[in-house]
This record gives sequence, structure tokens and C-alpha cells, in this order.
Amino acid sequence: MTRLSISVLTKDQLAALGSIAAESTYLENLVDVVVSDVSGLNDEKLKIMIPSIMMQGKLEILKEFGLLKLKSKKLKINFSILIGELKHTNSERNQAIHGYWIDPQRGTGGLISSAMGNSIQSQIGDAVAIQLRHKKTPALSSKRLEAIAVEIAATRTKLFKFWKNHWISPSIRRQIRRAEKA
Repeated sequence: MTRLSISVLTKDQLAALGSIAAESTYLENLVDVVVSDVSGLNDEKLKIMIPSIMMQGKLEILKEFGLLKLKSKKLKINFSILIGELKHTNSERNQAIHGYWIDPQRGTGGLISSAMGNSIQSQIGDAVAIQLRHKKTPALSSKRLEAIAVEIAATRTKLFKFWKNHWISPSIRRQIRRAEKA
């Protein structure tokens, strides 16, 4: 058995793709938690509502519930911008993770020969990802892939801070006020 990824991608690209996958998992987990919190749905109800929805769909659901919950026009604009950043980052992630990687010097022939057991690590340089239907995308160097992982982490942090500042903290403040009145 030959792993095609080893024969097509550089070691730096493989490492960066792993980082993208890990950061994406952390982001998706946070999105699930925030959707649950903002919507008021518990885990069981949320599983019924979005059992196998892809990240783009979860971001749409988060946007709708978030906009319903926010009162200020300024906060709604800021939240919409944040959702836009998350969607952009997710589309870059999809290109990296779901792209069909080929060695630009060998084309798909490199994949075929690798599949037949002729494993040759790409010595030429970075592989490129193509989408299905052969829509070519720009080459993603290992540095660009690493930058995508950093962008995913940065947008996750922005989402966490927004959630904390505009939904968690106000909720806790209201609970304290209610407890003080009782």
C-alpha cells in the first residue's frame, strides 16, 4: 500500500494540513457550543436539528440565531462581519482539506504511478490542489497552508471573545441581578 499524500505533498505541506485539520476541529466544536448556547437548544435537541450539517450550514444557523438574539445594530453588523470571516476561512480550509492534490510536474500521472507502488517523494516543490470538475486553484505552499491554520485559530478566538463578551457575560450579569433582587 502506498499513501498517495506522501508521494505528492511535501513534509511541510503534510504537517500544515494536519494543523488545519486540528484547528478546524477546535473551531467546529466552539461553533456547536455557541449555537447551543445562543439558540437555547440542549445537546439532544441540537443533535436532532443539525446531526450532520457541514460547517458552512452551522455558520448559517449560528448567524440566524445570533442576529435574533442581538439587539444593537452595531453588534449585528460586527457579528455578520465575523460570520463572513468564519465562512471565508472555512472555504480556504475546504480547499486545503478537500482539494485533490497533485504534483504539478507529474500531473495525475504521478498519482497513478504512486498507486501502482512507485512512491517518489515530490522533489520539485509544493503540490497543488485542484477541485472536482478540474477547476484549478492556486498552489498552496506550506507557508500558505500554515497561514490558513493560523487564520482558523484567529477566527475561533474572535468568535470565543464575541460569545464571552456579548452572550455569556450579559447572561451572568442578569443572573446575578435576579439573585440580588430575590
